[in-house]
Amino acid sequence: MAYRGLRLFAVVAAGVALASACTTDHGSLSKRDWGSGGTLAGDGGGAAGSGGSGGAQDAAADAPVEPSGAFRFRVLNGMVDAERVKLCFRVKLENGGDTWFGVPSPADGLPFGSTLDLSELPWQSATQGLETHVFAGQLELLANLDCARALELAQGGPPDAGAGGAGGASVGGAGGAPSGGAGGTGGASSAGASPGGAAGLDGGAPDASAGTGGAADAGAPDAGGAGSVDGGTPPPSLRWARLATIPPGSLLSDRSYLMLLSGCMGGPSFSDASQETICGKGYTDVTPTLTNSVVELSRITQNMRAGVQFFNGSAASGESDLLSVPTEESSGSPITVASRIVFGRIAPRPPNLDYPASSYGAPLSAVELQVFAYGATTPGVTSSWQAALGSASLENDQNFTVVLIGPSPGFAQQGWWQSPRVVALPNDP
Repeated sequence: MAYRGLRLFAVVAAGVALASACTTDHGSLSKRDWGSGGTLAGDGGGAAGSGGSGGAQDAAADAPVEPSGAFRFRVLNGMVDAERVKLCFRVKLENGGDTWFGVPSPADGLPFGSTLDLSELPWQSATQGLETHVFAGQLELLANLDCARALELAQGGPPDAGAGGAGGASVGGAGGAPSGGAGGTGGASSAGASPGGAAGLDGGAPDASAGTGGAADAGAPDAGGAGSVDGGTPPPSLRWARLATIPPGSLLSDRSYLMLLSGCMGGPSFSDASQETICGKGYTDVTPTLTNSVVELSRITQNMRAGVQFFNGSAASGESDLLSVPTEESSGSPITVASRIVFGRIAPRPPNLDYPASSYGAPLSAVELQVFAYGATTPGVTSSWQAALGSASLENDQNFTVVLIGPSPGFAQQGWWQSPRVVALPNDP
């Protein structure tokens, strides 16, 4: 049932444009850099968060102050061109050095649309930067490796005998080149992998350089899709990207944050006639759009109300609306949560606190979350509230964020990319 209701985190871009190369030179392509910098979302005041619609849903001047709470930091995998990824984190120390945390995580990979809790990382966010590394492909190659050795393998270092059966297979790859340039914070910059630019939450320049990728086994398909789609070279068995560093002091110790991976890492065979609809504007297999965006999830609540926010995390989407629509098998009323939200923005702030949980309807398995491209009459993404929430439930006195990930809403999965979907997360788990 489609219903079109009445219309009722600022982003700092960072990215890398990779040097051009002939796409028929497959030997060269297997050694290219796959990945980009990232994005960090802020409200113009130094802390991550905020955002609104293209028009009138930014935080009001008299908005309530965010309450303090425990530090919460999660990552959501919305990278479009892989079924699952593994993550490594490196801390940039005050003395200029750095140190890795453990092993590529999680052990079985992080599926598209799933989260990983990073709240307990031994990272001092006030004084240390945090760098994220993403691995995709044959993730079993990283078994029994710590993060330093995993990166060495991805960069083309000597194979490790314990690397999940990698044996003598070598991994081609070239080190990433740091991106130059800087940007400011401000209110409404668009997110994405913008050529040659890099900017931090505080207006500085994070280390947002490209990752590397290679082919440990040139004949092996990538875990993110089904072989070569154009009859050319198969995808590399292991791809890697280094994303933007979260600068020291960007995150407060008493807030709840979400870091989203979005866009595409790219690489040989990760191309399609509709690739910008899949991965975002400017994407090619050698100019990736993979970014990491950090937003603050609001803890501003109201008695006997369920707070709801909408985070547009699809790099390929335009302005999007989120509606909650009961079907004939449920109670409740149609509700417009947020309207005209662009990629990288979260709205409204404070959350939509107009309704108790019961107004959204019951059972939640029969109430639809519908995402419309702005101006469209039919939804591009439809999911039940319960499917989006997973094991959680919509409750009063709590806030939830519905996140759009994947290709442009309405674009079907037909190849190496994942389908668009929505995920609903409690703001204060």
